[in-house]
Amino acid sequence: MKELIILPPGPFTQKDYQRFGVEILKKYFSVKIIDCSAWIYKDHADLFSNEVYKSKEYISITSKSDFFNFLKEIKSPIVIDRLPINNKSNFIRKHLRKKSSFFVYLHLNLFPDVSHTKMTFNLE
Repeated sequence: MKELIILPPGPFTQKDYQRFGVEILKKYFSVKIIDCSAWIYKDHADLFSNEVYKSKEYISITSKSDFFNFLKEIKSPIVIDRLPINNKSNFIRKHLRKKSSFFVYLHLNLFPDVSHTKMTFNLE
């Protein structure tokens, strides 16, 4: 079964589990939820530790060594990348690319460009 890795932008909650449709994805992929928030946001990790939803697919990465141990287990996954842009996230991406990963970037909750919308409002 093809590997699918979800990299959430922050601590993984039960709402994220439902939003990503993990139950459906599990039917077609070997899903791993890699929560790097305790490593990326080390100074704030204790603030959100009780919000984390620890499902069977959940893996917490708290350090570089945790990440390298995880890398040993994977081959060439599909990666849903919702991590922020910073040095640690770029480090994670760089090493996942070495595993011939296929990256999927989701742009959620964005407003369409005004020039592309066909809806007009008459405010008179």
